Amino acid sequence: MKKTASIFLIVFSTIGLYYGQNESFELPVYYGQFFNDPQINAIGFDNENLILTLGHQRNSNNFGGINTTLFSGRYQTDAKKNSGHHTFGLQFVSDKEGFLIRRNRAGITYGRHLKVSEKYNVAGGFTGGFYNFSIVSNDVTGGISSYTFDGAFSLSFYSDKTRVGLTLNQMTNPTLQPLDQKITLTRHLNTFVEHDFDVGEDFKITPSALGRFSKSTASVFSGFYSAIGLRALFQQHILAGASMELDNGYYFFLGGVDIPFLSSRFDFNFSYFIPSLKNKRSYVNRYEIFIRYKLGAQRKSK
Repeated sequence: MKKTASIFLIVFSTIGLYYGQNESFELPVYYGQFFNDPQINAIGFDNENLILTLGHQRNSNNFGGINTTLFSGRYQTDAKKNSGHHTFGLQFVSDKEGFLIRRNRAGITYGRHLKVSEKYNVAGGFTGGFYNFSIVSNDVTGGISSYTFDGAFSLSFYSDKTRVGLTLNQMTNPTLQPLDQKITLTRHLNTFVEHDFDVGEDFKITPSALGRFSKSTASVFSGFYSAIGLRALFQQHILAGASMELDNGYYFFLGGVDIPFLSSRFDFNFSYFIPSLKNKRSYVNRYEIFIRYKLGAQRKSK
């Protein structure tokens, strides 16, 4: 009973922090393959020994200078009966806007996972690190760089088939001022849910949904954001699917899952983004590549 009460207290505190935020300007980059994005749930749902993830997002044609690279690693301790396990991780995001502007994030992550029943688990954790905004030295101006704290809190509830996550990003609403204009990192709340349905012995579908809430400003990235997706897994290894971002566009992806490699496995997913006619952000096609390397044998829930 005390454990359940503590979980609800954390949830309501998180929502209260979200509604108390100040004026803001920037939000992080999101991936169409949000089920692979450690910014959505850094403490993870996977039951693996060690997972290394590399993701890259790049605009096509002449806009290739606008791109983002993500790296994350997560280690899980041995699970103990009735006491769950711990996860430790790190993540780094490099966001480039042309040849001059750089936005970098780096942080470490801790998560505590507890079994609440034979099938279900609950987890809570945090990410703490820094955000750096910099302008590369050029013929017009010298190099400029400014740092601030970047932190997030995550809470999740999951089983072998169902995963529900909640993450409060940039929870301190920090501000930095590399030039005359102040940049405030928007405090925002992510919610994520997905469920696996077994259609046949070698066919599984997974519908998913993502919601993001932040204070509405003049920026087209603020306010309410949502996305839905559907993945299909064939023969336990072939992945195909699509996702749709509200008023933004569509992702179509194809890849492989749990491909054996020596004593380990890896995933590979490629996706392509097509903007919709209502797109107000950037009417540019984009592609993403995700590679996940899983070291050690997969652990089964006890």
